[in-house]
Amino acid sequence: MLTCFLDNDIVIKLSAFDLFDEAIAVLNLDWQQLQVVNTAQYTFRGKSYIAQYSEPVCQKAIAITQKCQKVEADNSTEFTLLNKTKNVDEGEAALIAATADKDVFWLTTGDKKCLEALATDPNLESVCKRLRGRVICLEQIWRLRRM
Repeated sequence: MLTCFLDNDIVIKLSAFDLFDEAIAVLNLDWQQLQVVNTAQYTFRGKSYIAQYSEPVCQKAIAITQKCQKVEADNSTEFTLLNKTKNVDEGEAALIAATADKDVFWLTTGDKKCLEALATDPNLESVCKRLRGRVICLEQIWRLRRM
């Protein structure tokens, strides 16, 4: 079964545009396929998120993350390497490391800096190879929605 890993950026941005349900439908996914980092719901309670996106948007994001399956950071070598990479935060590192034991997955993100860091760090070549063709960014979802 396909697993779709959602980073915090994609969850909050789709919530802000009120497009989460539509995006999941366009991607032909159901709730059992969605995974977020286990701390996501707490992140959206932070003052910086509320100031940037508003309380109602953050509440939507929290509700979404509560319905998703959870990924926890592990002690793998890959997680440690990713977590030390500039512009890859701990949650993104946990999600990316979680793809290692999946045959069929998508990684959805709204964080271009993370993607650039992955693509340019020679230490992450094997990770990039695994992710190639399996990353969906916000702009791709927007295009699919308009088709």
